[in-house]
Amino acid sequence: MKLALRILGGVLSIAAGAAFAAEPPNIVLITADNLGYGDAACYGNPVIRTPSLDRLSQEGVRCTDFYTASPTCTVSRASLLTGRRPQRHGLAIQLPGIEGNYGVGLRQSEVLLPQLLRPLGYRTACFGKWNIGFADGSRPTERGFDEFFGHASGNIDYYTHVYNGRLDMHRGTEPVRVEGYSTDLFADAA
Repeated sequence: MKLALRILGGVLSIAAGAAFAAEPPNIVLITADNLGYGDAACYGNPVIRTPSLDRLSQEGVRCTDFYTASPTCTVSRASLLTGRRPQRHGLAIQLPGIEGNYGVGLRQSEVLLPQLLRPLGYRTACFGKWNIGFADGSRPTERGFDEFFGHASGNIDYYTHVYNGRLDMHRGTEPVRVEGYSTDLFADAA
């Protein structure tokens, strides 16, 4: 079955074969910071081994013509979740420090992908880095995600889950203290 998923100006358009009406496809979006197009073996890197990414690319969809809206994680995440360029959604800079990461960040009036998927019967979750604002009304579970386990800021210590002296691991909207390497914790939760 072919599936086309497009977000244009906050409007989700899904086009698929007849099988979509019976059983909607699973949609998994993975964004990796600081990973260039040619850094994974499935995109031609002859040196770096990425067997899990290679397997995902063989079993799923491999995007070859996708361009990030910015080289910073805040801006590219906002663009991925809204389907809009930074000039349209208004978040054109990296959120700085505790004040920025725990502020409003992306305008709360912006419609995010999970808000568009919910009426179609999808349950949504976000695991890992949020980094687009964590003030009241800006957190993942307040922006359409049914579940969130991750951190608000752009950086945490992988073991203590602290950012700039503050515990920055959350389940939903509440900070949680958990043991383990954050990447493993996020993968297990997903």
